[in-house]
Amino acid sequence: MNPVEDYIWQKKSPIKEIMSHVHSLSIGFRDVSCALKWSLPMYIIDKKHRWYMNPLKTGGIELVFIQSQKFAPEFKVLLQQKSRKLMMGITIKSIDDPSLEEVPALLDHAIKISTGVL
Repeated sequence: MNPVEDYIWQKKSPIKEIMSHVHSLSIGFRDVSCALKWSLPMYIIDKKHRWYMNPLKTGGIELVFIQSQKFAPEFKVLLQQKSRKLMMGITIKSIDDPSLEEVPALLDHAIKISTGVL
């Protein structure tokens, strides 16, 4: 296991299940690697951080996209900016959360932006 997977397995349910699922989706894409940076699982494309998972104290996780200001409007409506200027994220409270269904499309969009396809 790599450090990100070790980090995920140390979490309690339901955070562990959500993070494990999002991690599997993330590394399933070609050219995506992961590393533990600032005590958070970061996902990297072309040696640049593109998104990360942040476990929430209230339960669930927030999947935060670093280049979200470049996202198309149909994806931005799914994300919350909170008090950040450049990053936006989606909160996933449980493994059955309907917003989890949007994650593959968000990841694909983030990858296309990162690789210059969009």
